[in-house]
Amino acid sequence: FAYITSFYLSPNSDNLYLSTLNHGVYYGNKDSFQSIKGTENKTFIRDISVTGGHEPLLMMLTNHHLICREYNDSVSLKGYNKLLKVNDTLFYALPEFGLVKYVVNKDGIRERGRFMIYVSIRKHLLSKGTLYIWALI
Repeated sequence: FAYITSFYLSPNSDNLYLSTLNHGVYYGNKDSFQSIKGTENKTFIRDISVTGGHEPLLMMLTNHHLICREYNDSVSLKGYNKLLKVNDTLFYALPEFGLVKYVVNKDGIRERGRFMIYVSIRKHLLSKGTLYIWALI
């Protein structure tokens, strides 16, 4: 197998998603995993998230882009470390300092706000559509 960069456990199924440094994204459960078609050429994936909708969307955060595979869209992001899914269309991307709000739909990925927090975000919790942040001041 390859170097694993992040895990995502789907809350709506038993599937575990694994992103790799140089071999794309895999999904499966227990001992059976398979590659997600169209991700094989994606490298330096930092984080992933999968929506729970009827047709799930795979969001990938790489060293340089936020990518929505199903809508074949991406936005340039450099220096971002984490991707947080609030619901099936709302995501936050975390740079070193602050938050950036993105909405994803059939029109693609759209930025909907920047929240500059001049502290380093250390922990987060998503609960019922609300994002809670613990930061180092």
